[in-house]
Amino acid sequence: MDKRQGGFSLVELFAVILVTTGVLVPLLFSLVGNVQVNQRMNDKNAASLVQIAAIGGFNAMAHRDIRNLDLMATQGFVEFNADLNCDLLEDPGDAFYATNREICNLVFETTSANVTFDSEQFRVFVYPYYLTQAMKDQLLAYSDEVIPPEVKAEIAQITVVETVPTFNISRITVYIRYGDRLGDLLIRSGVIS
Repeated sequence: MDKRQGGFSLVELFAVILVTTGVLVPLLFSLVGNVQVNQRMNDKNAASLVQIAAIGGFNAMAHRDIRNLDLMATQGFVEFNADLNCDLLEDPGDAFYATNREICNLVFETTSANVTFDSEQFRVFVYPYYLTQAMKDQLLAYSDEVIPPEVKAEIAQITVVETVPTFNISRITVYIRYGDRLGDLLIRSGVIS
């Protein structure tokens, strides 16, 4: 009579668990890494779409209302974000068309791919399209908290003019920080008229 019963010894079971763990752990780390990369890509794509919508929204506004703000004359630029300066825009009360104030507020309420951005992450800077050297120097002299260095880098690339033409156009630079990493930032500039 054979006393051996078929089955695995405790040592064999531990060996199987050890080998399985050695294969599964790297796969799980890879999966978690892929999920994080996909989330960052989703956030970046959402930020890009929000930037395009912001430039389009500001182009839909009556540009003269932005150019005529006192801040444009005193600071040389106007910053808009979810908490700042949309209330300064005119609200003529026309029932048939969205007002500048409503459009501005809608721009900052934009959600893309279930991603939203707060007033520190999503900022819009409007400043004259044509800059003299003095105007450019004024913008570049602001602290990094007022105008982020990445926006200043955009301004630094602008070719200055001797005299500002009377054309009623402005530059718009949309700043969106979509993540915590240093490179998780998008800057997009355009023209509004």
